[in-house]
Amino acid sequence: SVYPNPVVNNSVRLLFGDKPEGKYIVQLLDHQGQIILEQNVTVSGKSFVKQMDLPNIPAGHYQFYISNKVKIKTILPVIKQ
Repeated sequence: SVYPNPVVNNSVRLLFGDKPEGKYIVQLLDHQGQIILEQNVTVSGKSFVKQMDLPNIPAGHYQFYISNKVKIKTILPVIKQ
């Protein structure tokens, strides 16, 4: 999950919950599917939380796309007001 949503102060937290430990790629995509931000994240245990500082982006609807080498994919919508 992603919180707070809508975004507050250009910062959000991603909760990886029950995702297996390992390396993930986190991408923030705009409504056209263009990558705005990309970070490598290493998940180290259940309930792992990663704080993401977002670039100064305009208000709108975005998506976090989370994937790993095993093809585990998650898409999380996020709103910037």
